[in-house]
Amino acid sequence: PYVECLVSAAIEAYVARMRRLADAADGASGGASGAATASGGADVTMGDAPSSSAPSSGEDDEAALLSDLDPIKLQRLVDVMFQRCYRDQKFNHALGVAFEARSLDRVREILDRCGGDNGGGGGGGSDDGERL
Repeated sequence: PYVECLVSAAIEAYVARMRRLADAADGASGGASGAATASGGADVTMGDAPSSSAPSSGEDDEAALLSDLDPIKLQRLVDVMFQRCYRDQKFNHALGVAFEARSLDRVREILDRCGGDNGGGGGGGSDDGERL
């Protein structure tokens, strides 16, 4: 339970950081293509999250938390969780995180992976409810 709580908090922090990147890129470019740009460089630009973007009253604690987290370690943890979702064929879970984080590259990756698993399954349970 403790580890699950930590992982959940890390994923929430990742999503918040990626949303800030997407919002900042969206504001800078003036269009929806900014979100694609922010998600396209998630591994590289995650550490460049704007920490001085005047947070609203409810976001002060969140902004402080995000600035204290190591973006490289956070990215690695999320990458491991995506790999686990792929291994367990929990594509819906991975897709939910990718959508929330506004990561178009991840969404494409997930759709490619689940699309390749739909044909000719040779065993391994009947958990087809998680396939897209």
